[in-house]
Amino acid sequence: KLQKLKDLLIERIMYELDDVSVNSPENSIPSLVSFSFKNIKAEVLLHMLESKGFFISSGSACSSHHKDSYVHRALNYENSRSDGTIRISMSEFNTVDEINEFVDALKASVKDIRKITGLK
Repeated sequence: KLQKLKDLLIERIMYELDDVSVNSPENSIPSLVSFSFKNIKAEVLLHMLESKGFFISSGSACSSHHKDSYVHRALNYENSRSDGTIRISMSEFNTVDEINEFVDALKASVKDIRKITGLK
């Protein structure tokens, strides 16, 4: 079930949003996925989604106590993408409807941030 939810999440985000990359390898655990958005500050996105009832994390899990991610440096991510990294965790209790609601909220938030900043 988790793998199907993760696949739906990745498919919708990659198809419906521009300048985003998925950071999680295909064979990674099904309950966690990481994305990076170009020219988006993850903290801003995190707070916008929080105000809509969605709670996610920013950055890579390996950098939770550090400003700079050695994982992103190893992947040669530029700051415009590394600063926009979010982590989404799911559980067996999540539903397809919740994934779809989250993606809709994410799309609206990314659109608003890019409109405000003028950056794509």
